[in-house]
Amino acid sequence: MRPEGSILLLADQPYHPLSQQLSLCAGRVLGVFMALDGRMSVGTILSFLTYATQFAKPINEITGVISQLQSALAALERIFGLLSEPEEPEEASKITVQPENVKRRYKV
Repeated sequence: MRPEGSILLLADQPYHPLSQQLSLCAGRVLGVFMALDGRMSVGTILSFLTYATQFAKPINEITGVISQLQSALAALERIFGLLSEPEEPEEASKITVQPENVKRRYKV
């Protein structure tokens, strides 16, 4: 569990979609060029990237909840499939097997 107020970095969440990874990478590259050119400070760039990743956090959480819901529905479907199977007759559990014409041979 991440403490409140911590900076959300791309390396912390490897499950970011490719589009988010590419946009953050482009933002970082653009930020480096703007910082080298003197048009933007490093602190402003870091703030922008932090807010950009914080903006994506609720979307990722909703995606995770939907994924868990789909897994739960699939498990529920399997459970109901097992429950809908007909019960085995009780006579089947009382059947005993008697071996006939069984020979045993031991190697000496």
